[in-house]
Amino acid sequence: EAVGDWRAAEQIWRRLAALAPERPTGNHLGLALVQLGRTAEALPVLVAHQQRWPDDVDSLVNLAACCAYLGRHDEAEARLREAVARQPGHRH
Repeated sequence: EAVGDWRAAEQIWRRLAALAPERPTGNHLGLALVQLGRTAEALPVLVAHQQRWPDDVDSLVNLAACCAYLGRHDEAEARLREAVARQPGHRH
């Protein structure tokens, strides 16, 4: 059942991105892809989102998780450190 929820979320975020490309949807789409086990597909989505909205600390955390799932542990750690440095009180 949860997989179906993430599939539905993926479709919703893709539709929203198509309808309103100026909106920051990449973090949510990337998260859905990670939850579906499609981390290789999620990585460029999360990277592009982070480049366009660099102040989005949540996307840094999701990007770090994606990197960790892909075995890119040094990059994951660097992204997490960056998130903490940007927003120390944030619940990472």
